[in-house]
Amino acid sequence: MKNTFGCFPVLMFILFISNFAYADPPRVGDIAPSFIVRAGDNKAMTLDQLKGKVIVMFYNSKDTTGQDSVLRQELNKFYNDQPEDRKQKVYKLAIVDCSSAFFPVDYIWKKKLIDTSKEKKMDIYGDWDGNVAKSYSFSPDCSNIVIIDKDGIIRFVARKEIRDQKEINAIVALLNKIT
Repeated sequence: MKNTFGCFPVLMFILFISNFAYADPPRVGDIAPSFIVRAGDNKAMTLDQLKGKVIVMFYNSKDTTGQDSVLRQELNKFYNDQPEDRKQKVYKLAIVDCSSAFFPVDYIWKKKLIDTSKEKKMDIYGDWDGNVAKSYSFSPDCSNIVIIDKDGIIRFVARKEIRDQKEINAIVALLNKIT
């Protein structure tokens, strides 16, 4: 009988910790989890640096980077059609899961991020420790998109490929509303 009660505190501790390990993923209306990502040149970007801007965050693994091409094209068209002052209110944040990169192979990943950033004419960042994927509960098997308003509140989240025109129109309408 004594051994049974001796295990009780250990069991309670495991249950307590497991609640944190399987926390609910961030949802619309939640405060966006803070993050730090680094470009191929080691330039850091954090959520705090982007406060006051609407953030359109795309998160992909190296295997899913092309999945969101339809949505990206539509959002780029929307962005390019905006007046300059409105463009300044939006930050397009592209993040690639680089958590599987290790020394010395990480050099190749960094070079690829730099080259792709030049090609796309925007900084592309790496999630080198996997904390962004974990904090936002991103899926490694598909494209992930999050829209965060200027106050740091999540306004849209999808962990799937978006090709449906109705969904794309809803995202554009949301961006029109919050920018």
